[in-house]
Amino acid sequence: MKQDIQYKKIKLRKDKLPNGLEITKNTLSSPPIGNTFYWDDLNLLFFRGNYILDLGDTILPSNAVMAVRCFWGKVRIIVPVGVGVFVDYAAYRGNFIFEQNKVALKNERVRYKKPKTDEFPQRINIYVNSFISTLEIVLG
Repeated sequence: MKQDIQYKKIKLRKDKLPNGLEITKNTLSSPPIGNTFYWDDLNLLFFRGNYILDLGDTILPSNAVMAVRCFWGKVRIIVPVGVGVFVDYAAYRGNFIFEQNKVALKNERVRYKKPKTDEFPQRINIYVNSFISTLEIVLG
């Protein structure tokens, strides 16, 4: 016996969202010089291309999270000095570049934790999944 499930189709308008539902756009635009942004956890999806994510002008909380999914291309993440870093990167074919080291991945996963990460007041956890891409972490 098959049970039919009825769904209610709703039009999403910013002024009349159902309780608990929040919709925001993913923005990667550069701020005007001199402005800083407060951190909001990121969940990004890229199909192809090369992207630079600079965390230098953000005010990071004690534990920040960034999730990136990239089908093809290169993602460079610039992390400021004094921030602890944990990276979990999985790729079908890819390269992981950090601190002048390069690791080639073939349907593998690599984890990297900056030494003494737990001692930093601000930490970021970066999770990246990709098909064919390169992830570069620049500490500086």
